[in-house]
Formats: sequence, C-alpha cells, structure tokens
Amino acid sequence: MKLPAMKNSRLFVLFVSCCPFVLAACGQGISDQPRVVRVSGVLTQKGNPVEGATVGFNTPGAPRAATGKTDADGKFQLSTFGDNDGAVPGEHVVTVIKLNPELQQKPEESADDYTTRMLGKNPSKSLLPQQYASPQSSPLKVTISADGPNENLELKIE
Repeated sequence: MKLPAMKNSRLFVLFVSCCPFVLAACGQGISDQPRVVRVSGVLTQKGNPVEGATVGFNTPGAPRAATGKTDADGKFQLSTFGDNDGAVPGEHVVTVIKLNPELQQKPEESADDYTTRMLGKNPSKSLLPQQYASPQSSPLKVTISADGPNENLELKIE
C-alpha cells in the first residue's frame, strides 16, 4: 500500500517544484509587452462617417500597430495585443484603408471563379485616398496620452 502513496507524493513534489518555473515562463511574455491605453474614435470623410475602414495607429515604440475597424457610424476601437485593449501611448501616424467588398473573394466562391471575376481588377486598392494607406505618406498624426482620455478621437480625411 505504501508504494502508490509514495509514487503519488513524488509526483506531487515534482509538480510543486515545477510550478514556479512554468508560471514564470507563462508570465514573461506579458510583462515584456508595452503598456496600452484604451483608444476609440470616429472616422469621417467630408463630414460623413466612413464604414468598413481599417484604421491603424503606428508608433516606433510599439511592437505592432494598433488597429480597429469602423462601424456604420464611423466609430472604431483600437486593439494591439487583445480585443479593444487600446494602443501604446505616444505619437502615432494613422493609416486608413477601405477595400471594396465587391472585389474580395466571397466565402462560397472557388479560387478559379474568383480569379476569373477579378481579371483586370485590383482587389487591394483602397476606396479612400491612397495617401492614407501608408505610414510614410499619411498626414494624419495623433498623440495618445498615457493618462487619457483617448476616447472619441476625431479623424477626418479628405
């Protein structure tokens, strides 16, 4: 009878001794991420809300851009590491693109049918002015404050 108990106690000791290492390894990636703050706003073009656009906030201090998609009212929330977690504080160059949904492959469409339908068309061309598609050419700049508020930002494009 003592053998199974001894075997279980060895497993227990092994488990307890390994826990700190596993927990430290799991948490290490999270602590390496820069702090983010919540960011939301509205995108308009010539006073009208822009629906279905992808907004990107790009800053040198972040490992990736914060992005969000606009709804029917032009409203967006940014995500960097998780859903709607926000953006890294600092100066950002804002990019905005909106692809024509009619030029995207439909879920029920085969690759061959899509290729045939797209001959001579560019499905990746933004419906918005091209200057907003790249951080190198976008004139939109926003400073995200570490202390907030960073909500209801107004982005206007021509």
